[in-house]
Amino acid sequence: MVTQKLAEVPNITLFNAFGKGYSSQASIYFGKCKSTGEFRAVGIYPLESDEVSFEALKKEIALLKSLDHPNVLPVLDSSVSGTFLCVTTPLMDYGSVSDVVRLKYTFGLPEKAIAMILKNVLQAVCYLHKQSIVHRGIKSSHILLSSSNRVCLAGFRCCARLARKGAYAGRLLEFSAELKNNLLWLAPEVLKQDLIGYGLKSDVYSIGITACEMANGFPPFADMEQLQMLFEKERGTTPRLLDISTLPDDDHSHAEQRTRQFSDNFHEFTDLCLKTNPDYRLAPNKLLDHPFFSQVKKGRQTLSQLLPTLRPISSSGTTPTKSSEQIDPAQPSTVKFSWDF
Repeated sequence: MVTQKLAEVPNITLFNAFGKGYSSQASIYFGKCKSTGEFRAVGIYPLESDEVSFEALKKEIALLKSLDHPNVLPVLDSSVSGTFLCVTTPLMDYGSVSDVVRLKYTFGLPEKAIAMILKNVLQAVCYLHKQSIVHRGIKSSHILLSSSNRVCLAGFRCCARLARKGAYAGRLLEFSAELKNNLLWLAPEVLKQDLIGYGLKSDVYSIGITACEMANGFPPFADMEQLQMLFEKERGTTPRLLDISTLPDDDHSHAEQRTRQFSDNFHEFTDLCLKTNPDYRLAPNKLLDHPFFSQVKKGRQTLSQLLPTLRPISSSGTTPTKSSEQIDPAQPSTVKFSWDF
């Protein structure tokens, strides 16, 4: 294997890698800002890889630099170093919600933590929808958490802007190649790929799937073949939260799932998101007023209190230690965290 030396990232000292991103094509490194001493996340994207589209990355970076919302992961800087694109973002040191579930909460997160996370995600989606942007990639691996109690939506590679004028105003017909990794989370109207198209409320369905993913420990339809999943969505099969009220007595789910009880408000919120007909789904700003979020009091509880087993990446056995000057982003990684801006 040929190891390439990276050019210096402006104002950043690179340390060891802690995760993978961009469908495992990119390596994510600790970076320390030389002027402030703060740690950042630096994504190193190999531009020579057939799996990495420089044009798509440029488009995503340009979009993120134009956005300004506390719940949208910002790009702080980007530069080309040799054959690599280097992208600097804030260090979200709890990783993604997907990481948290996989490593710490195998059978799902506590309801109050889910409410707090989803409230922040909905605030980000409201901001995007005001600008006619459909995210199209909402899922737990695209929701990043930090020990400073910040929740950020990432994964903007799949997003698209609605036309504001013309025959297809307010609708999208496009089904891009980037969406293939999001099929489980996509709304039925997106998967249909018909001439009616889809709009902003397709994101609401993805929020409902993500709510189930966080609560159950896995996304709905994950145990199905792709064709069966498409059929079930098309015929209106509604995913559910797994608890004592939805699981039959003879179900073989884990005891934690069979004995827990989610609130009626949580069940109702999820059902409202997962209506097959998008006209029957509430808009994100209306969902924020749902009683499900009454359990989240601003400033009362933090992520670390709601999820007490969480530890920041820097204090969980992966404390940054300066790497050698030879950094190979293609080298197989043993790090645990997924990361996707």
